[in-house]
Amino acid sequence: MTPSAQSPSAEQNDALATTQSSRLAALPYLAVAVVFGLLVDAQLGDSFFLGLSLTLTAVVIAGLVSLRQFISQRELLGVHRELSAAHAELAALATTDPLTGLPNHRALVSAIDRELARSTRYDRGCGLLFFDIDHFKELNDGCGHAAGDSALGELGALVNRTLRSTDTLGRWGGEEFVVVLPEVDADGAMMIAERVRLTIAAHLFGVAGGAHLTVSVGVAAYPRDGCTRSELLDAADRAMYAAKWLGRNQTFSAADPVVTSIDSSNGGVSEPDERAMMEAVDALAMLVDARDKGTSEHSLHVARMAQRVALALDRTPEQAREVYLAAKLHDIGKVAVADAILHKTGRLTPEEWRSMRKHPTIGADVVARIGRLADLAPIIRSHQERYDGSGYPEGLTGEQIPLEARIIGAADAFDAMTSDRPYRKRMAVDDARAELRRCAGTQFDPDVVAAVESVLEQEFAAHAA
Repeated sequence: MTPSAQSPSAEQNDALATTQSSRLAALPYLAVAVVFGLLVDAQLGDSFFLGLSLTLTAVVIAGLVSLRQFISQRELLGVHRELSAAHAELAALATTDPLTGLPNHRALVSAIDRELARSTRYDRGCGLLFFDIDHFKELNDGCGHAAGDSALGELGALVNRTLRSTDTLGRWGGEEFVVVLPEVDADGAMMIAERVRLTIAAHLFGVAGGAHLTVSVGVAAYPRDGCTRSELLDAADRAMYAAKWLGRNQTFSAADPVVTSIDSSNGGVSEPDERAMMEAVDALAMLVDARDKGTSEHSLHVARMAQRVALALDRTPEQAREVYLAAKLHDIGKVAVADAILHKTGRLTPEEWRSMRKHPTIGADVVARIGRLADLAPIIRSHQERYDGSGYPEGLTGEQIPLEARIIGAADAFDAMTSDRPYRKRMAVDDARAELRRCAGTQFDPDVVAAVESVLEQEFAAHAA
């Protein structure tokens, strides 16, 4: 086929259509010019009726042209509004996470940079929270990704209601969220972080017929922990990692010595080993809970308090983590105690007490047979020993009892006193604290009791905020 015979291209067709459209649009204006020309010629020729006819025609055509111009302007305004709406929608899509409706990673970067620039200019503080949903993979695997997506959206709405109107919550990616906190110092950021964590932990999410979720939160503050976006994000991320590594469902500040002492090697434990160890601990905790309902929740409360008490006593992060794991398993030996004894509402007989008093030894024997958990066995064996030697199973006194066991013993007693039991109602927190102080030096290590008091004061301050 010769070039002259080729069919026109799409570009040529568009150009031709545009030219034809322009010519058609110009016709009314040409008609007006012709009519007014004829009108002038008729007036010069003294033809009254021709002039009158042409005048009317000119007026009608001018009206039609004006109407056409008005309609065109309306159409142009409509197109402009549609283009503006489309532009706004594209801008929103570029900065909004479609799943949660929150600002996305890109928008958060802009928000952090904007707030840091303002804080630098006016010499104001600001805070950054980095938090991650604990065990989110298990939720997705067990309930499906649709349930996980629903939980993310519900969590975002819940946290937004908890924050101030000036704060910016966004989804950083996956199950990670970031909060930008203008006009707060480091202490204020910690208080807000704890409020967020406690709100999430107390909320019953709609997934799987109702489920509780927890988060681990890292807190960084400008200028203490960094002056640039990357410095603050890195600091908050390290703090969040420490919260996860030390047991999850807690808040750590980037300036906490515990955070600075934990490196990226995860305490020398590889990720698969870490996951396997935590799965073993959780499985054993669920086993005893199946026998004695509520034991798992009690053990978790004891573990969280014991870990914080260990840190307050200047134990290393690794030692605090060991206390946490041992506390989660301190009642594992109850799997060997008869149901009639575990669930008895009245006073135990001497024979029943002998059976109950075996649970620390049984628990230690069970844990001693599980590879990486074997180091926890002596702590579990001694958690019912008393400072004055009146405990069991060996009647150890003072520092003969491992410090970790002394910590768990005090935390265990406090949670037991402040929880409802089949045989009695819970005690008020102040009464339980008074009982700890009364028994310091006999049942409990006085230094441990002082550390428990310090932790309780910190938690009270966080709740009050």
